[in-house]
Amino acid sequence: MTNVDSACCFSTRKVGVMDNSTNKEPRNRLSKLLLPETSKFTLYYYRSKDEILKEQKKTEDLNYFIIHPYSLFRRYWLWIMILMSSTNIVFVPMVASFFGKQIYIGWTVYNVFVDISFIVDLCLTFRMGYHHGSMEAILDLRKIRNHYLKTWFIPDLLAAAPVDYCVLILSTTLGGVDPDESRHLLKITNVFSLLRLLRVFRLVRYVNNCLERLSVSMKSFLEVIYNIFGIYLICHWNACFQFMLATWLDYPPNSWVTLAGLVDKPISVQYTRAMFRSLCHMMTLNYGSGIPKGISEQWMMITSITVGSVLYALVLAKITSLQATFNTSQRAYEDRHNELKVYIRHKQVGGTIVTRVFGHMENCYQGKWFDEKAILDELSEPLKLAVMQHVCGDLLRNAFGNADSLFLSKLLLVVEFESYQMGDVIIRPGITADYMYFIDKGTIMVEDAGVQHTLIDGDFFGEIALVKFSKHYIKVWNLSPSRLVCLSCQAYHTVLQDFPELQGKQLSRRSLAPQRGGRT
Repeated sequence: MTNVDSACCFSTRKVGVMDNSTNKEPRNRLSKLLLPETSKFTLYYYRSKDEILKEQKKTEDLNYFIIHPYSLFRRYWLWIMILMSSTNIVFVPMVASFFGKQIYIGWTVYNVFVDISFIVDLCLTFRMGYHHGSMEAILDLRKIRNHYLKTWFIPDLLAAAPVDYCVLILSTTLGGVDPDESRHLLKITNVFSLLRLLRVFRLVRYVNNCLERLSVSMKSFLEVIYNIFGIYLICHWNACFQFMLATWLDYPPNSWVTLAGLVDKPISVQYTRAMFRSLCHMMTLNYGSGIPKGISEQWMMITSITVGSVLYALVLAKITSLQATFNTSQRAYEDRHNELKVYIRHKQVGGTIVTRVFGHMENCYQGKWFDEKAILDELSEPLKLAVMQHVCGDLLRNAFGNADSLFLSKLLLVVEFESYQMGDVIIRPGITADYMYFIDKGTIMVEDAGVQHTLIDGDFFGEIALVKFSKHYIKVWNLSPSRLVCLSCQAYHTVLQDFPELQGKQLSRRSLAPQRGGRT
């Protein structure tokens, strides 16, 4: 009996443990959604996975419910709220203007659902961490509450509160409403429904927050879509408000809606004419559908033209700034080109020198200005080595075929680049031999003891600079615009000091000549 009882007790305890573990699994999955995720964005700010794990542990150790600002849940929630906000700020003024004669059940259900979502979002904000200017995540509830109350709480509360439905419920519960009063009540509720347009501020905040997490190319693309949507939204609001004004005034005889015969037209026709009128005002083309008759319509037109003028100026400024930032390397090249023109004019340089100077600049940069040395210096050593391996690794391996790979890697980090024009003399007899040259692109003529040899891409010359300190006895000049990779004698011997086993093996011209084909 004892064995049976103990076995039963053991089996019961085991089942209990399994039940607890199975209950914890969904909770653990849910809690992980609230922790900072491991992504390119978080790795950029936390620098390593270890720091992300520390932040996750720090969030888990808190004894209260908190949503980390870099969590997966917040990212998905932001996109959901962006979608809801975008549709809401488009349809709210449209329904209040063109569908304001009666209450539609479908729209009411959708509106209630969105209102509940925004109220939930308002509550979650008090439990949602935010990032400071230094990207430090603030998870203290008191700081979160004080920060939200001092910033966006009031606009968010007005945007989330269903004031129109509260007014409608109070009016109907306090007493009966006759048809005339119901019509006025519907107008009042439509006015209060426009408070939902304050959600545009939340939309802007959420969009900016999401754009921070995207790559540069995707961010630029979405910013263009974002700006186009903003322009459309302003024109859309203007069209709705212009038609809404005529609706509130019960379509007076001198109203543009009445004069255009739009009172009983389909909503699609009404909206199209209103949008056309709005664009005509905002782009200051004409009055759209005639000069406004009433005072209210005249003030609406004044507002429309003013907003349109400001919007036009902002769009023009945005396009100008985009043009300034677009293809900056080409603009920098043009600036340098103009600067060179001024210098040549100031120094009164003329003749073929001017053609050669501008040809050299075109050969070096090909219409795009960049500082190659500064760019390479900003890279880490492994990245710089990878780039140099791609750019000129084959040139050095062709010359130092049997050399140690680490030795070649060190040489790649100290080589320099030079460009020459056709006819430029690179080496003259009698000058000190201090550089060895590798031909990346171009055709070179070498004259040695009266014998001329032609070198092409992949060849090299001037290797005597690495063998011994002496003077050149050859003449080298360009037959075409060329780009050369240069290895200085000083840099070569500096690298050689790190390889004592190679110092005893004196480099000779004969050891290099077979690699080149013995052409010089």
